[in-house]
Amino acid sequence: SGENRTYGKPHSIDSSERIQLTGIFNVRKGKMQLSVNRWTRRQVILCGTCLIVSSVKDNHSGKMHVLPLIGGKVEEVKKHQHCLAFSSSGPQSQTYYVCFDNFTEYLRWLRQASKVASQRISCVDLSCSSLEYLPTNLFYSQDLTHLNVKQNFLRLEPGPSRSLCDLQRFSKLKSLNLSNNYLGEFPLAICNIFTLTELYMSGNNLRAIPTSVGEMRNLQTFLLDGNSLHSLPPELSNLQQLNYLGLSFNDFIDIPVVFQNLTSVEKLCMAGNCLDTLNLQILSRMSHIRHVDLRFNCIKRVVMEEMD
Repeated sequence: SGENRTYGKPHSIDSSERIQLTGIFNVRKGKMQLSVNRWTRRQVILCGTCLIVSSVKDNHSGKMHVLPLIGGKVEEVKKHQHCLAFSSSGPQSQTYYVCFDNFTEYLRWLRQASKVASQRISCVDLSCSSLEYLPTNLFYSQDLTHLNVKQNFLRLEPGPSRSLCDLQRFSKLKSLNLSNNYLGEFPLAICNIFTLTELYMSGNNLRAIPTSVGEMRNLQTFLLDGNSLHSLPPELSNLQQLNYLGLSFNDFIDIPVVFQNLTSVEKLCMAGNCLDTLNLQILSRMSHIRHVDLRFNCIKRVVMEEMD
């Protein structure tokens, strides 16, 4: 079994600490049986979690081909001496054959690249990366448990590769941070990620929460601060494991009734909303609430009775 690794922001190729192995070797792309693919001298770099193959012209690297190795294969090619086949994973899998100059070199690349291919990424942090859409290679690992893509330019509509709808492919995902993007609407597909325990959706100009949010019964932390919400669906009361619900800086004019059924939530976080009246009768029905934060509202009066 592979190791759990955290995959951070991509570094430039010049960052030498990420380059593990490099050299110029005979390389062939694609299927071995196709005669159209010829052996050519190429620069080959094992950098981070990728194999980079580029043409070599006058000692300057030409066009680069990047092959993500995580979840892929590194295999011995028996027909050729000191030859390895490097393959990426997924339906768009590609293969490069590399012939090394000697057995020592061959062994070094086999060991190092096999380590990379066998990794199982569990945590990905792509926050503050100026992303407009989710990169395809994010979906090469099905073992993701934590994904942070906050503070990007992600929108709900599909991009040129993968859309937010594809996130439901991660069947082990526990924590998803989509805060401070440009969603405008709550992505329905997220409600199909039943393994989620943490969901961060602050700062996305959301105006409504879908009823299907009640399907995420394992959710414990749900942040919706800094949106344009004025109501919550009653289905939210299905989330009996929920212990933190952040609703600060939205457009609520009163405390949502659904709080009465969220008995694991101890803190009412509704600072910066539009409450002008505080009804203590409603609060008294929420005996599980231990801490109330209603700062930065415009509360002008406090009442005890039932309101029409």
